[in-house]
Amino acid sequence: MIRLILFFMCLFFFTATATAQKVRSQDDAVFTGLPDDTEDTTAYRFHKKPNIAVLPFVDANAKAKETEFGRTVSAMLITALRSGTNFSVIERSDLQKLLSEKALDLSGLTQKDSKRVKDLLHVDVILTGDVSLIDGTLQIDARLFDIETSKVVSALYGSCPDLKNIRTEVVNLAKRLEQSYLRQWMGSISISSSLPGAEVYLEGKYVGKTSREKPLMVRDLLEGKYDLKLIRGGYYDWEGRIVVQAKMDRSVKVALIAKPGSMNISSEPDGAKIFLDNTFVGITPMSLKKVAEGEHEIRLVKLNYEPWTRKVVVRSFQPTDVKTTLEVSPGMLSVNSTPAGADIYLKGKFVAKTPHILSNITPGEVVLRVEKKGFEEWTTSAFIEPNEHKVLDIVLKEKTGRLSITSKPEGADVYLGKQGQKEELIGQTPILNYAATIGDYRVRVDKKDFYIATQKARVENAKTSDVSFTLKQKPGVLSVTTYPENARVFLNGAYKGRTPLRIANLTEGAYQLSIQLPYAARTMNVHIKSNRERKVDVRLDKPFSYVAGMIAAGLTAFLFQYLAN
Repeated sequence: MIRLILFFMCLFFFTATATAQKVRSQDDAVFTGLPDDTEDTTAYRFHKKPNIAVLPFVDANAKAKETEFGRTVSAMLITALRSGTNFSVIERSDLQKLLSEKALDLSGLTQKDSKRVKDLLHVDVILTGDVSLIDGTLQIDARLFDIETSKVVSALYGSCPDLKNIRTEVVNLAKRLEQSYLRQWMGSISISSSLPGAEVYLEGKYVGKTSREKPLMVRDLLEGKYDLKLIRGGYYDWEGRIVVQAKMDRSVKVALIAKPGSMNISSEPDGAKIFLDNTFVGITPMSLKKVAEGEHEIRLVKLNYEPWTRKVVVRSFQPTDVKTTLEVSPGMLSVNSTPAGADIYLKGKFVAKTPHILSNITPGEVVLRVEKKGFEEWTTSAFIEPNEHKVLDIVLKEKTGRLSITSKPEGADVYLGKQGQKEELIGQTPILNYAATIGDYRVRVDKKDFYIATQKARVENAKTSDVSFTLKQKPGVLSVTTYPENARVFLNGAYKGRTPLRIANLTEGAYQLSIQLPYAARTMNVHIKSNRERKVDVRLDKPFSYVAGMIAAGLTAFLFQYLAN
């Protein structure tokens, strides 16, 4: 009975540490949209959420109290329960306001009083627990109480040896609480369709697509009836109502029915072969009946004419007309160059980049010009016969210029890379009169204890381009550790934080370092070097008078508690 009284008295000490959320009625269906990471297919949860309130966890030992891990753990649990489980978390400030307005006496609660709390606060279960910090390991003991019976319905334990992973352990703990409390009322659905790629909607919410490999699994559904819908382009929508039973997997297999359309295909001249999605279907003109709804590829082929291809969209129950005039096959000219990527000009107009096949060329003499940035221009003429395919292989002559690269200080490694190409080390500064092909370059210099610097440079034909760098020295780092930890650190009189502490981005030079605890202090001069880490370890022992005072205070508190009991 005493435990029950203490438990409900803790409700008065709720503080708001999570984002506000309205209390939802258990009659409202909720979609949380949480994927099951253990499955390849997407899975989401639908259900009617039970309401849960989270009390601040108690710091069970002195180490935990120093950092208030109890409040941290309870705050993390609220976030994990709200975003990753089938619980609906009640806002703490709303809970405390309701208690204050109703002036509810929580001492000596009867079963009737418990029901009154449940009806008033819309809470089904309350989560509380203890947190201990032992030898650097965080121990979490969680207990889930039923508000109506005041009984523990779930008790779990978690351990976190690495404090950086507290949130991961808390998330796992929240999921385990959900598994132990709600699993008894949950089932699942496995959904497959006659064709893969159908969009699946449960209670109007998208949950994924069916696949050829395995059914789409929707897990953690509270028992009940759910509306299911499958949609796939070119097929009739499928709708049904599915009954989910606890601890059972309901298998649903859906046969989708295609929606047909039609297509009328003609060409000028007639007699072209028709290929529908790469399958021969007949000769133009032709009418195709019952063509599946959606996008299709139409290809027409006729001797001495250019092949014709189009993407055509067929709509359900609608005719689609495809008409075209085929073009006579002209001559062709393949233009290749070394290097590739040169601009091709035909009759003074740009047409493409090498390598390229020029089609639709009217038979006769063709004047061709080929240009590429950084290379000499090339021109020629060629005579094209009807239906002839001529090939031109061109070797372009490259233009060159020079680079002059310097830095302060000198002796930096220089890396040079032409735009779109890999960088290469070409030496150390200064580099004068360096021969390079014309174009845009990226120049990078690297010297020990200095930041890497880059610049863009352009090399022009028969010219020298100058590139200069003024390098910036890298800062140093100061690392301060103390025993005991949590000492205040001041650098040149400015407060920087508490130990253990790492202070970065310090320029090279001398600094005054001051380390302070309530009972001791230490001041020293330190020298920071560029791109180096200076480590300072200090031991601050407690004076005898301080230790004696703490012991006396502890004995007084113990005696007072003993006499009070």
